[in-house]
Amino acid sequence: MESPAFRQLEKKLEFTFNLIEKLKDQTNTKELSQSRKDRELSEHKNREETLRQELASLEKEKRATLQETSKKQKELTALAVAVSQNCFD
Repeated sequence: MESPAFRQLEKKLEFTFNLIEKLKDQTNTKELSQSRKDRELSEHKNREETLRQELASLEKEKRATLQETSKKQKELTALAVAVSQNCFD
């Protein structure tokens, strides 16, 4: 026959065991959550770097386009001057 003290110790042991399992589950969940957050952060950093590269490329393209536009405007101005001079000659 088991004594009440022994049953009480068994209950405490079972409670402690259940608590340990619960803490293990919480730890695993936190580790998974942290792992997911780390992965998401890495993905965001990669995306940010890609966007920075795209932005740099677009800025370079914009500068080239502005230079080309400026060149074309100068050519058109010179052509307009030449045409207007021919009209008055």
